[in-house]
Amino acid sequence: MTITFSFISGEIIVPGTPIKVFSPRPIHPTSARSGTTLSSADETVHCVPNVQDGVVTLNTSDLPSNVYCIRVDPLLDSGGDCINSHPISSCVVIRKMKARVPRDYIILHVVHLAIGDVATTRLRPGEECRPGTQYIEVVQIAHRQTGKSFRRYFDQSGDEIDGSELLRAVAQRRQSKYGRVHEDLWKQLENSEQGSSHDVVIWPLVDDDSLTTYPAEYTDGTTRSHETDRQHDVFSFDRSKAKIMQQVLDLGAECRDHSGIPRICANLTARQIRTLAQSNHVGTIFKASSQRQLQAVPNLRTTMLNISRANRVHDSNILGEGIKVADWEAGPSDLTDMAFEDGGRFSDHPDDGENKLHARLVSAIIKSVDRPDQPRGYAPLCKLYSANTFSPDALIWAVKEKQCTVINISWDFVGSESSGAMNEQDVFIDWVATQRPWPTIVMAAGNEGRFENNPKYVANKSFNAIIVGAHNYTFRKDISEDRMAYFSNFINPTSPHADRELPSIAAPGAGISVLGTITQGTSFASPAVAGAVALIQSVHRSLSNNPEACRAIILAGAGRNVRDGQWAADVSSSSPHKDGRDGVGALDVEAAVKIAQRLVSPSTERPLSPWGWYHDVYKSVGNTLHADRKVFRTRITVPSSYQLGIVSESGPSLNLRAVVTWNSKVKWRAWGVGGHLSLPTINLELKLLDARSQQLVAFSVSFDNNYEVLDFIPTMRTDYDLLVEEGESQVDHANDGVAVAVAWCLFYNDEIV
Repeated sequence: MTITFSFISGEIIVPGTPIKVFSPRPIHPTSARSGTTLSSADETVHCVPNVQDGVVTLNTSDLPSNVYCIRVDPLLDSGGDCINSHPISSCVVIRKMKARVPRDYIILHVVHLAIGDVATTRLRPGEECRPGTQYIEVVQIAHRQTGKSFRRYFDQSGDEIDGSELLRAVAQRRQSKYGRVHEDLWKQLENSEQGSSHDVVIWPLVDDDSLTTYPAEYTDGTTRSHETDRQHDVFSFDRSKAKIMQQVLDLGAECRDHSGIPRICANLTARQIRTLAQSNHVGTIFKASSQRQLQAVPNLRTTMLNISRANRVHDSNILGEGIKVADWEAGPSDLTDMAFEDGGRFSDHPDDGENKLHARLVSAIIKSVDRPDQPRGYAPLCKLYSANTFSPDALIWAVKEKQCTVINISWDFVGSESSGAMNEQDVFIDWVATQRPWPTIVMAAGNEGRFENNPKYVANKSFNAIIVGAHNYTFRKDISEDRMAYFSNFINPTSPHADRELPSIAAPGAGISVLGTITQGTSFASPAVAGAVALIQSVHRSLSNNPEACRAIILAGAGRNVRDGQWAADVSSSSPHKDGRDGVGALDVEAAVKIAQRLVSPSTERPLSPWGWYHDVYKSVGNTLHADRKVFRTRITVPSSYQLGIVSESGPSLNLRAVVTWNSKVKWRAWGVGGHLSLPTINLELKLLDARSQQLVAFSVSFDNNYEVLDFIPTMRTDYDLLVEEGESQVDHANDGVAVAVAWCLFYNDEIV
């Protein structure tokens, strides 16, 4: 037996709940007081331990809401013998709450919401609602003995209420207000002059499942088949599009069709938009925004390949050979040092726009010609294509005609950083990711977050893409400056429970030297991740048609925390917008490649290695009572100190990271109301159990994401059971099939074991 705690890692407790450390033997008081420390992300907390026999107690009554780490250094018992040879650490979250939760339940996740007319707003713990709104707490709890979890809702008085109906009513009021007109376009119409025209994108009304394709099963490690278990026509939206186009002509306007894509472009007046919105063939009418390349600002030179550990992978001759990658943006027209395939440009005469260097720099980070003065990019043997106009036709050319399985997008729409709603491109990208050949799409987070008092929404908000923020040239803990780039957008998109987390990950984006130019921006962090995806696809070809697994592996490998806490701790942050500036952490190409090399079959009979990945298609049981909600289960063994090569008695820095990802669907109905929204139709939870006792030791639970991230400080020479379970969902989509992937790895001092 060793040191244990009164809470599980990441558990939420209310102020005044004592934190207890349990020892199998009586502890020497002096050893306990000097060896037990409590700290937040900002500072060490002065908290004098109370020691009685084998129990150390810390009083939390005066501690503010925050994420705290408790560290227990090697302790001595009353006889002077060592109790624990290595330091033991764990995290706990202290939150002010109204909810009265029974003591036999663990609090896993809490959001404090103000329910308004057509939106919900996340509140800080203890913050009061504005007049005209209603306060609720959404709490995920789990039974301490069985581990079974539940979602519960509480009001201002701490009484349990039917909060799901309150949230459903918000969605219904939104539908009543906006109808088939996207909210950003609706607001533009409100503020426009009478008779003014507007560029719009129209999506047709289609059957729920006709926009998503994948086979029923692909668990054998082969690439996805080009056959699907549902014999629907992928282009079933064509008939609706034809009728909409005729209606637009009847209104006296013109429109442009995009063949094979569920969208129509038009220029309409407010009156024409409102008339068209009454059509039963129309799904949603979106605002068409102007595209822009993300602007770069010069900074210090650095070697991004070394920072993200891609150089180590290159040294092993893993170079992305044969993987088809496309950069979708305007340009480049100057092909100096470019390494595109023959016939690998959508247009022979592209317009670069205002920033003529942008596309060249982005492309060269993925792959460039061989030059003695610089590396050849992240994936020097990939097949690089240039989808070199902003038209969606260029993207479809790269995906459908050229069969590219990695897409980089280093641009956004004007104004996307000022709205928390997903725009038409976000929905379009989520649709593309669910079409053959199922590409992995990587997008920049945006560069408008330059002022602390006016931070901006993440510009690109797709569920089925990897959204990339930028970190600085270093993020060593002894450097006091902010390790995330000051310009990197981080405010989360709006969502029903206000806990959706973006960006997904951070990559080098400051002080980038490429093609003789020194620059910075999330534009250049994004192709670093795209190149990393090409590398992992080249080591296991089944990943080429599996964006969920690519996402899981890239996120699982990013175990180096850049700032604030780990992902789950950031989700539980005491500030609505403090969470997740760095996503899950910093890109680590070496760790991702090592995980990608080991596709495993789940097993509880034999322990698996501390890294690997798995994928499947899971059919939801919805909110059916007493249904088996198990999606995945496997056993993981943490090696001994000898196997890890640990000789220092100061103690290892171990972290077990697990990630589950699943695809969002572009569906017509959400919460029983209309709207072409991309949304996760199921909710998955990650849980870690002690294999011997089957007690819950760690978890990852949120409400509005289509990925979960678990970080846990494990005990050496111990087996753990990793579980993925279907949780409660706001919508009941029983039998709805989604692609699911799981990846995990063990880090020791920020290096994958």
